[in-house]
Amino acid sequence: MNLSFKNTIVTLGLFFIFIGIVFLTVENTFYQYLDENLVLHESLFLPLGVLTIIIGTLLLVYSVLKKTFKSLNKRS
Repeated sequence: MNLSFKNTIVTLGLFFIFIGIVFLTVENTFYQYLDENLVLHESLFLPLGVLTIIIGTLLLVYSVLKKTFKSLNKRS
């Protein structure tokens, strides 16, 4: 059970990073523009992309730290 949970965290982390990269690619495709009133129109993909990449990175760091602390506790 514990092994599958660890794999789930890693899979979720990689999934969030992948989705973040997709969001940032879509943000790059649908560019921002200024209308005639000089109001900036931009998509919501940039904050979503950054947020999902941060979440994915935190999940991967959590998984690595948990594995490291577990191996250090086994040595003691």
